[in-house]
Amino acid sequence: MIALSIISFIIGIIVYLCAGFVCGRICVEIVRKKEVGANEVLWFWAGFLLNFIAVFMTLVLKKNDSDK
Repeated sequence: MIALSIISFIIGIIVYLCAGFVCGRICVEIVRKKEVGANEVLWFWAGFLLNFIAVFMTLVLKKNDSDK
């Protein structure tokens, strides 16, 4: 049972990192399209952190069935 928990944890981390990469790339593409001359590396990490905030808010702020 512990092995299953470890494997699911590792898969979750991999999925989270892939989603952060995609979110960061989307932010970079938006900056490139706008042609504002901003630092693309900083926008990549901003998008990656936006992914973290979105996951955190989804897990923490979701409505429970007991709140009805």
